Amino acid sequence: VPQLDMSGFTWAENLAFDPRTESLFVADATQGVLYRIYLDGGTYRNETWATFLNVGGLVMNEDSTVLYANALLLDDGEPYIVAVNTTQPNTFETLASMPRLGNGLALHYASGMLYSTNEGYFLPLNGQVYQISTKDGNVGLAIGQQESSDGCRVDNENNLLYYSDVLAAKIFVYDLNPSTGAVMAKNVSYSAPGMQMLDDFTLDSSGTLIYAADFHNGTVVVFNADGSSTEPYYLMEGLKTPTSVRFGAGSSFNSSCVYVTEGGGLSKSVTDRRVLQGPYSLDLPLGQ
Repeated sequence: VPQLDMSGFTWAENLAFDPRTESLFVADATQGVLYRIYLDGGTYRNETWATFLNVGGLVMNEDSTVLYANALLLDDGEPYIVAVNTTQPNTFETLASMPRLGNGLALHYASGMLYSTNEGYFLPLNGQVYQISTKDGNVGLAIGQQESSDGCRVDNENNLLYYSDVLAAKIFVYDLNPSTGAVMAKNVSYSAPGMQMLDDFTLDSSGTLIYAADFHNGTVVVFNADGSSTEPYYLMEGLKTPTSVRFGAGSSFNSSCVYVTEGGGLSKSVTDRRVLQGPYSLDLPLGQ
């Protein structure tokens, strides 16, 4: 497949791959547009898939039939979790009305529980992590009195919830009830090595490594998910305010590489942010 390096974005905040439709969905928060990137005759193209006031965290369900998103709706300006149809543009349903607009979004497959982070306007102890049932849309507070909670991922093999504190560049890990998805005891928390602002991140397929976007330093940093790394591995440098990292999926994208979004554009006149493919991202020579 070709190398993806696509500009034209303002604040590309999050991304999710849909191998079923050979799509990469990208949320541009400032534009309020959910884009679909696809391969057409050897060239990557994009199209507007859905439009909102703001759209952020994205996550696919296990069988890649529904894309969940954090969004402010155009009709009432209120925050929701929406379920987006991945085969028909401009088609979505509201799953849940939210107390605040979410940032990161993750899904526990076994229970059907979503987790949505909110940075709390960067006020002390005002960050939140909400849990949302995909079965009935019920919303509850999973973890309160946090700082700037941002990125969010679930290790579905080991029933672990990971989220980041962007300003402190820390990772928090909580155990999840394997059947209900309820957040249980804190497993571990630690400062990410070599990072200043830990935005969103992803795990490798084994759940042993984290690949994280440093919004301030313009890097993608890799470290052990259990917090044992003392030195960072810099996979990518020279990025412009990177926001999110995901491994490619589907035959139209490279599953051995991470893909990264760039953000930070506060005005729609900013159109130089990119969605781009990183280098080969497996078998990295990480130290401790």
